[in-house]
Amino acid sequence: MQLGQGTQLAQSFCDTSFFLVRQETFIYQSHLAGTARETRCVTGWWWKSNSTTNKGCLNPCCLLFMKIILTILYFFVIIEQDKRGRMKKGLYLILLAAIILILACGGRPNPRKVVMEFVEAVYASDSTAILKYVDFDQVAKEKLKHLPEEEQIQNLDLMKKDLYRSLLKNGAVRAKWQSFRIIVAGEHVQGDSARVEVTFMHKETGITRYTQTILKWEENAWKIVSYQE
Repeated sequence: MQLGQGTQLAQSFCDTSFFLVRQETFIYQSHLAGTARETRCVTGWWWKSNSTTNKGCLNPCCLLFMKIILTILYFFVIIEQDKRGRMKKGLYLILLAAIILILACGGRPNPRKVVMEFVEAVYASDSTAILKYVDFDQVAKEKLKHLPEEEQIQNLDLMKKDLYRSLLKNGAVRAKWQSFRIIVAGEHVQGDSARVEVTFMHKETGITRYTQTILKWEENAWKIVSYQE
């Protein structure tokens, strides 16, 4: 392969590959399929396509991977021109690219995914999953913060139990959520805190309510500390 051909190929690939979109996930309950999840690309990385499905959704890590591949392709073209002088440099580059990719894809899990799985756990009345994702102590304190300190302490345990029960079986919050399509959209992470946009769209009236779910990084996991009922 000639150097000019390789550069042209890489440039063509870049020109027709990606544009910026965001993923929104609709979570709803279906009598036929149980809990259903439909992901749409609205603002994540998306392969250019006329399709409205989510098959083309790529996260930033995938984008980084593509950039690394393009870089390696370019240097391999140079290697073809001068195998003796460039081969070692090319191998070192591949090793460096692999290390960068591992570092970029590692780290903390996605808080948006935690919120999606929490909503699905409520729909499924999955008590184990709900306890896994929610810090009921913090949620209860947030609900009671308007009370005097002494009353907050007295009512904390009862509030935690009420919050937990409301998300299970015939609980008030679970029953209410079943009337909505819940859209989990963008996330905003700052240090040990994260905010995830959650929209409630009523299935019959179409009335829409925009909310935010707050998460904290605790014990090596994202925990929900505030959510809208």
